[in-house]
Amino acid sequence: MVVPAQRRAALGEVFAAALRERDPATSECEVTEAREGGDDHPEIPSKERLISLGCAIQNMLLCAHADGFGSGLVSGQAFQTVGMRQLLALRDNERAVCFVAAGTAQRRKPVRPRPSPEDFVTQL
Repeated sequence: MVVPAQRRAALGEVFAAALRERDPATSECEVTEAREGGDDHPEIPSKERLISLGCAIQNMLLCAHADGFGSGLVSGQAFQTVGMRQLLALRDNERAVCFVAAGTAQRRKPVRPRPSPEDFVTQL
């Protein structure tokens, strides 16, 4: 669901009301934090947003697998093309990262060789 900017204050109010409903003794500070949950926070660095996105995607993949579905990511250089950006109506400050594919697997992929952690992990 997309929550447009003009509806985020209403979403924040619902978050605050839901917190009060669950915990009538909640502090005003906690209510304020819940209310701010409807806002976009541009001060969060893009690296942190990308890490959060990766965590969310991983959770989606794990949920699909836990429910017996196959899932995976589809990405590639097509995401960087003008045509894809136009198709997805991306603004200049937005970028596509991947598609999440989930469904009934028709076949298993062969296991790929994995590098040894010693090949890429260093110690201080």
